[in-house]
Amino acid sequence: MAHPGPGLASCSPFVGVVLPTVAMHRPSASDWNEVVGWVAFWTLADVAVAAALLTAVLVTSNRCLGRVDEAHAPSTAPPHGPPATPPVAAGMSGCG
Repeated sequence: MAHPGPGLASCSPFVGVVLPTVAMHRPSASDWNEVVGWVAFWTLADVAVAAALLTAVLVTSNRCLGRVDEAHAPSTAPPHGPPATPPVAAGMSGCG
């Protein structure tokens, strides 16, 4: 069975740290280049996934908590005073 290489193993936070350390002690430069390539790839992949998850949380958490995003907030404060609809019409709205 052939040596599978550091590809998927370097995704692990534990093995991803050990592989470059071990590759530094080997005389072969091709091992070092392969390990550095895979570690760089998985680092960028992890950053992309983290950015996507952060964006998803920021987009959905305000809506789930009933907050208004600052970009969609009204530019002026709502007017104060009595409601625009009379109390009789409000009871006939069918809500509730």
